[in-house]
Amino acid sequence: MNCTYHIRKDFVTDSENQNRSVYGIDALDDSFVLVKSIPDIFFDAGQAQNIVDLFNKENLSVYHLEDAVNDILAETYEIF
Repeated sequence: MNCTYHIRKDFVTDSENQNRSVYGIDALDDSFVLVKSIPDIFFDAGQAQNIVDLFNKENLSVYHLEDAVNDILAETYEIF
């Protein structure tokens, strides 16, 4: 399924009761219907945009979205 990926922005409350921005990924089909959404992946909007750009450039299938995000997080935080 062809999808276009976009950044989603949400807010979470940290342990000090401060609202913090977090960024995730939305996958939209050709009719702009939300197919899949993964919230709260990144703290940095630039990092989220780079990943969204990569997924769009490579035409990542929505079926592989979760695995791709998990791989990126594992590599970023050296979780193996």
